[in-house]
Amino acid sequence: MVIPIRNEENYIDMFIKSVLKQDFPKENMELIFVDGMSDDKTLDILKSYRRTYDFINIYANYNKTVQYALNIGIKNAKGDIIVRMDVHSEYSEDYISKCVEYLNKTGAQNVGGPMIARGKTPIQKLIAPAYHTQVGECILFVYTPRNLRQTRIFLWNPFYEAPPFLHV
Repeated sequence: MVIPIRNEENYIDMFIKSVLKQDFPKENMELIFVDGMSDDKTLDILKSYRRTYDFINIYANYNKTVQYALNIGIKNAKGDIIVRMDVHSEYSEDYISKCVEYLNKTGAQNVGGPMIARGKTPIQKLIAPAYHTQVGECILFVYTPRNLRQTRIFLWNPFYEAPPFLHV
């Protein structure tokens, strides 16, 4: 599993616990965390888990972006199958085993499961419903100490036909 991370101290513990609940054999697991130079307690938390679970590996991502993290993780992976996971996501206990099952059963190059967006923070709760529409539009009001700023976000859901336009 390749997991890009940066400043995830509030989520990393929950994520690792959810991965440990997977029904996929632990002896076949390799958790590759690629850290984008976290400046919080993310690495301390990971290192404490690594003392118990030898299948946890940590690599540095000096470029700090997800694209670089994925390339670093894939380059260092020892297995034949790469599962990309996100720390902010929750996975069913059979997520990995089902992905591997359908990968082997179908011969596909890429498989995945359904995603249900649920926010935890107030802003995430505002954005989450847009993921379940053809072209989701959220209007966010971002409060800062000095002003109120309105931001529009358009999201395209790849499970629907591509929209005629895409605003970012």
